[in-house]
Amino acid sequence: MRADYHMHTEFSFDSSASLSAQIQSAIDHGLEEICLTDHYEPAYPGLPLWQVDLPARAKALRSPALAGLQTQITVSQGAEVGLLDLPGYGAEIHQLVTENQLDFVIASCHLCQGEDPYYPSFFAGKTRAEAFSLYLTELTSLVEHTISPADFSVVGHIDFPAKGCPYDDKMLRYTDAPDVLDSLFRYLIVHGKGLEINTSIFRAMGKDTLDITWLKRYRTLGGEIITIGSDAHKPQDVGYGQAAAAALLQEAGFSYLTTFRQMKPIFHKIS
Repeated sequence: MRADYHMHTEFSFDSSASLSAQIQSAIDHGLEEICLTDHYEPAYPGLPLWQVDLPARAKALRSPALAGLQTQITVSQGAEVGLLDLPGYGAEIHQLVTENQLDFVIASCHLCQGEDPYYPSFFAGKTRAEAFSLYLTELTSLVEHTISPADFSVVGHIDFPAKGCPYDDKMLRYTDAPDVLDSLFRYLIVHGKGLEINTSIFRAMGKDTLDITWLKRYRTLGGEIITIGSDAHKPQDVGYGQAAAAALLQEAGFSYLTTFRQMKPIFHKIS
């Protein structure tokens, strides 16, 4: 199964890629399934609201041209939900998921103590390990306290700071925050949730690899649910790093990749 489970389109404020271009690129790259995961994050400071219009996207997908493309590939409906510590936000996300009958939701964190780890200023005065530990502590708290397990499928890009890391060594390692990672992994496993391998990290680092110590630990603790997503905002990045990510997962002890339908995981043998 070759499935890209993290991509953005013109329905995300930070992408101009049309639905047709993203779907056609997935077909051209030999993918069997994709999931559209446009942004929903209504309180990012200083930027337009990251609120995907899911009904409009669903309507667009029913157009004759896009319906024709979907005879060649499975297109699932999803969203990337930015985790925010706001009153009533959990109920807002529950409404988003249920009213739009989503197949899949990525719970992600783009802010840590009010700063975006994508930018080098986040790392000022911190070692790489300190920056990752701070981010993971925030992420774990948000996952455990701001969103119901019923309303998300996987936690996205737990190594997100690697994208903007100003150091030569950008990789997340289990030893950076072992207690925090164990807490996050155990929470996900108990509640039947998973992790993603986000291959945009490969592009940011300039090499298609990860330090897989944290993947091995997740698997050792009993983690099984895992998706691969390119985080593509433009057609040329759709499906990026699929083979490399699958090989890393096998090296870490995984035998299956996961897709989703109506928020339920479907397991596919890694081949």
